[in-house]
Amino acid sequence: MKVVAFATDNPANRHLLLALAREHDLAAVFNPLPRRSGAAGKLKTLQQKRTSLGGLWVALHKLADSRIPVGWQGKRRMREAQAAFFAEADAAYEAALGDRTKPVADVDDLAFVEEIRTLAPDVVICSGGPIYRAPLIRACGLMINYHTGISPIYNGAETNWWAYAHGHPQLCGGTLMVMNEAVDGGDILAHHFTGCEPDDDPADLFCKAILGGIGLYGELLTDLKAQRRMTGVKQPRPFFYLRGWDWTVLQALAVERRLALAKKKGIRLPERTVRYWRAETAEDAQRDFEREIVRTVAG
Repeated sequence: MKVVAFATDNPANRHLLLALAREHDLAAVFNPLPRRSGAAGKLKTLQQKRTSLGGLWVALHKLADSRIPVGWQGKRRMREAQAAFFAEADAAYEAALGDRTKPVADVDDLAFVEEIRTLAPDVVICSGGPIYRAPLIRACGLMINYHTGISPIYNGAETNWWAYAHGHPQLCGGTLMVMNEAVDGGDILAHHFTGCEPDDDPADLFCKAILGGIGLYGELLTDLKAQRRMTGVKQPRPFFYLRGWDWTVLQALAVERRLALAKKKGIRLPERTVRYWRAETAEDAQRDFEREIVRTVAG
């Protein structure tokens, strides 16, 4: 079974892909490159955000990632956590998968879509990247996405950050789903709930979600290779749909406060995984999904 991966290039995804390549035929890895804009483009975006969100919101957003540390520093902690969890990933990746990895400037480019069609993968797995459009999704055949957040409660960007800031550590984790044109909106196949230790912050929980995703991807690929049936749960509309510009210093301060409280109280939550795709019927999968969501939200 030929497997192809789309993944942003970072230590977490390198670790994930290395683990999957040990057990499965990972034929190619494509790294979607971020779309960069010059000074004029950045200024235009800033002006648009000031118009749509307001100057105060833009200032609060910028303060969350300023040189003056105020509250929990998300981007810095993500770098630190990935370096700690996946310390050997970079060197090992280059040796094992470097020659199978290709950066892609525009995944929507018709020439790239045709390249994927010609490659004819049996399964495409995704971890991060831009919004994948319909022509590419159709060219891939079966396309599976791992979203580091618990859908449909938290969809969009930095969702485990938001769950923690809202005081919902039980809703930190990842969701395995079939890819479609909606952002994080495909049929749900599984949930991995990371659990939480008193010292865990959202960056640690992101890394734990990636580790859970390795297990889920590995099990699903094994089942697909054995031609076992796969049952999904139609995803309802998200409760929260979050964008990068929604995050501000107010949420960073909330994370900082909740971390102090978690350490003081010694809050611990167990890790668990729920595989809906192995349900006998769609009705069974739906029932299991509803039970788990209610159970988790209720804490």
